[in-house]
Amino acid sequence: MTVTVREARQDDRETVVAFTQALNLHEHRLRPDRDTTLEGAEAHLASLEDEIQAADGFVLVAELDGVIVGFLIGISEVEQGHFVVPEERPYGHITDIYVAKDARGKGVSRAMMDTALERFRRMGLKRALVTGLADNPSAGATYPALGFDLLYNTYEKRLAD
Repeated sequence: MTVTVREARQDDRETVVAFTQALNLHEHRLRPDRDTTLEGAEAHLASLEDEIQAADGFVLVAELDGVIVGFLIGISEVEQGHFVVPEERPYGHITDIYVAKDARGKGVSRAMMDTALERFRRMGLKRALVTGLADNPSAGATYPALGFDLLYNTYEKRLAD
């Protein structure tokens, strides 16, 4: 099976929304604060689409045998503050990546990530970031295998209601 990665089209949007909801359902098992509704997935994607338009971003889909099995959203961002040297402040940000359960382990994440990283290189960016929940073992294994190094640790403290 060959993985084909391409730019998402408008007629792919319903599938991307469904995959966004599936991603939220997966993350909800790890973090109960995730909105698991279809409306929540739609709202999340709509907010990212605004960023994509404003920040030279993109939505990629991956296909196996002509069927969409995953998506990735990439956005060009700029590190805020002056603790990073100016030439390193712009970066590519992978905000969302999802592969359908039946397609996992078939190189889909790698194919989408390789395509996204090449897009970021063509944009003149020198680095890319991807985030994942700390208690997501698949993200914790996948991203280092794709060549990403741990950069930040973010800690959370839940406050009383």
